[in-house]
Amino acid sequence: MIKQEAEYLTTKVVQFRLKLWSYDLDALIQACEKIKSLDPDLDETGLVKGPYPLPKKIRRWCLLKSPHVNKKSREHFESTTYSRIIDIHIEPHSIDQYGERLCKAGIPTGVRMELGSSFVTTLAS
Repeated sequence: MIKQEAEYLTTKVVQFRLKLWSYDLDALIQACEKIKSLDPDLDETGLVKGPYPLPKKIRRWCLLKSPHVNKKSREHFESTTYSRIIDIHIEPHSIDQYGERLCKAGIPTGVRMELGSSFVTTLAS
């Protein structure tokens, strides 16, 4: 009798992580707000955590202005990549609906999104 009651009190939750990155910080923040506003079927187990900022990656390089002469004359370039992580905890029966809403969310151009590390856990109520 106790085992049956324990089975009813536990629920399965799928946890996955969205990683977003972009060269434009404003577009990245706008994309994070859109994802947070999707609001999965948030009953007791559905939850969206984040966005958590990751360290920005700065890539710098230097090029010669002229290929044969003027070695001291160079051009410097820099590219900065901003990243965020959003953790989503959702019940298995509503994953497809949330995925469709995520694809139709209209994330700004220039923001890349990667879905990673999904696993199922059991929560005790």
